[in-house]
Amino acid sequence: MSTKFKKIPIPPGIRKKASIAVSHALKNMKYGSGINQLEKYRKSYSFDDKLLYALGLIYDHRGMQISGHLYSQKPRVSPQRKKKSDYCFGMAGKIFHDILSRDPKNTNALFRLGVLFELKKRYKQALKFKLKAYRIGTKDKEKRIPLLIGFTYLKMGKKREAEKWIKRELELLGKEEVSANLNILLFFFLTKEYKKALPYALKAEKILKSQRKTMGKEIQVLWRKRIQKTKRMANP
Repeated sequence: MSTKFKKIPIPPGIRKKASIAVSHALKNMKYGSGINQLEKYRKSYSFDDKLLYALGLIYDHRGMQISGHLYSQKPRVSPQRKKKSDYCFGMAGKIFHDILSRDPKNTNALFRLGVLFELKKRYKQALKFKLKAYRIGTKDKEKRIPLLIGFTYLKMGKKREAEKWIKRELELLGKEEVSANLNILLFFFLTKEYKKALPYALKAEKILKSQRKTMGKEIQVLWRKRIQKTKRMANP
């Protein structure tokens, strides 16, 4: 008679290594290696929801990286890529649903499920999860997600509503926050309103120079290219 192997809680030393793997994967866009490392640990140890969420986040970033959706790159479509990205999105979805089965008000898991529905172009469902996460997390600045609610409205063709949510991001995070400036730049970049994007591009460029160590090189390169294109298009 076989007995089911019971995982033990992750020891502090292994957890520290797992946290380092998460940080390295997200900062340097090394999602594949991050998944491999974390899944290696998950075979032997049980993850708490915080670490489990990080694994789900890396899976969904890897899926976007493969499909070309990461940082609004041009989607890359091929049967092989779709199969790989669908697997990553599927794994991410299972993880987020698993977390919500224990903690229905987990704003991080709710939000990322919204992102997954958006990638499937199921915008009403995406908005449902994102708005729920926003309403639950209104007292926690890090869990306020107006920007990405705005992007969902934009994809639904509701530009005026989208712009309200986009600008709320800057109000919440502050004018010196690089991510807020970059994200508002991205919004106007996608709507091809380069003159509106320009002040945010210039502000983000200035902040980026002082925060080089906090952002991975590959991510910096992507943003710098977008900043330079915005400057060219705003002043042809």
